Amino acid sequence: MFIGTNNNLTKNINEEYKLLCYGAAAVSLEENIIKVEGKDTLDFIHRISTNNLKDLIPGKKINTLFLNDKGRIIDRTVILYLTDFFWLIGQPDPDKKLLSWINKYIITEDIKTNDVTSDYKIITVTGEQSTSYLSLIFGQEFLSIDDNNLIITQTSGFDTVLFRNVEKGNTLYKIVIKSNQYKQFCEYLHANKSAFDFGFVSEDAFKYYCILHGIVGRNEVTMDFNPHEVGLTGEISFTKGCYIGQEVIARLDTYDKVQKKLVGIKIGTEIAEKSYEVYNAGELAGIVTSGINVGGKFYGLAVIKKKYLNDTPLYINHEGEEIEIELRNID
Repeated sequence: MFIGTNNNLTKNINEEYKLLCYGAAAVSLEENIIKVEGKDTLDFIHRISTNNLKDLIPGKKINTLFLNDKGRIIDRTVILYLTDFFWLIGQPDPDKKLLSWINKYIITEDIKTNDVTSDYKIITVTGEQSTSYLSLIFGQEFLSIDDNNLIITQTSGFDTVLFRNVEKGNTLYKIVIKSNQYKQFCEYLHANKSAFDFGFVSEDAFKYYCILHGIVGRNEVTMDFNPHEVGLTGEISFTKGCYIGQEVIARLDTYDKVQKKLVGIKIGTEIAEKSYEVYNAGELAGIVTSGINVGGKFYGLAVIKKKYLNDTPLYINHEGEEIEIELRNID
């Protein structure tokens, strides 16, 4: 299902985009958190998800995917191993499909699951100044963050968990804060920005940033696609052995059977922000998954059949008119 923007674009979206690139920009997004605990948890998640978790220890994190038996994506998560329990942080999940799917496979294991999404907020911070700014906020300990660990800290009375993800070469820092401390913590961030160019940006600006950089989100992390098609094979271990969906994914990889690819697109006019089928000479070539209007143009992500990527023109049907789309390099 295509998820559009929640509000009208502000006139400052280009300024917000610059902050996302060159300053220290923060955005609070809806993300799902499942708490999992019990002595069998690590082995269980290792067995059912795509990545190798066997060596995961407290204080470490890893990205992994949950797939159905056809190799389609149920969710993409960051797994945080805190003290004696785990957090699975994934896409917004109002229907609790990941929680239900995990619970379906728990039979006799000593595992307890609980949706704790409402108890926490997650703030994403990115931009060229973000590392220096956050080291000012959290102290020198912050500089010990790498792609594989997390930090549990208390700063000026705020309890936080810190980690980072690198998406298409872009470093995104994540701050998990208790919901009842969120408002005060945001005020604290603003009050202590010092000389840094720090500020919160809109969800629309962050969506624009993700589209331009090819960072997938809730419109691409769906059961419509497999990890090969949306560029998430880096979160799969091809040597660990079995997991749910493994046979399909391995076959696609071994025999080079991946037929679709995630690409950037651009249309030279504004159109409704929704999903569109993409055509080539009357044949279905793909689908637009995400899109946003900025500066009189429509920018988007699309999953296109590879055989059509060098066969132009590609177009969509919009209000009875064929509108050509331009393939765009992902920044």
